[in-house]
Amino acid sequence: MMDWISVNDRLPECMDILPCSPRVLISTAMGVVTAQYDYESNEWIDFFIHRHSLFHKPNYYDESMRVTHWMPLPKPPKVE
Repeated sequence: MMDWISVNDRLPECMDILPCSPRVLISTAMGVVTAQYDYESNEWIDFFIHRHSLFHKPNYYDESMRVTHWMPLPKPPKVE
């Protein structure tokens, strides 16, 4: 099992093709959710619909959400 990483220690690495991290788990005031770190805005974000869609609605996790830790997503289960 992977350990949680403090946002004070480091942030997830930026992807090569987009200025954000891959989707990771974050620990927030509302519980554990998936998100990406946006390096352009220096904020945690979650896009309900892909950002290139005409109808995208970003959700920003600001300081009030108290993001304290993150961890990579686990590997998906193997399907037989």
